[in-house]
Amino acid sequence: MRAAVVATVMCLAACTGSGAVPRADAEMAARSGQDLNILSRGRHVYTTNCTGCHALYRVTDRNAEGWRDIVASMAPKAKLDERSRSDLLAYLQAAAR
Repeated sequence: MRAAVVATVMCLAACTGSGAVPRADAEMAARSGQDLNILSRGRHVYTTNCTGCHALYRVTDRNAEGWRDIVASMAPKAKLDERSRSDLLAYLQAAAR
């Protein structure tokens, strides 16, 4: 059991530490024209809701258009409300650039 917990923590650390899920920061907000609070909430949705069913993908593996299609498809399955869906899409599109 302990080994499984350690492996999970290491996997999550590797994923977030490698830039797969960049932090929302002032630079990202300025570059995208989005509010930092929206981007931070969107990142939180990505790292908490999306992991309920699958591993996180590198946000740079898709462009803004690709993320729009994926969020439109996945948001109903994840039962995201409109604000969470909008925040998630804003974050993914800002980070994908």
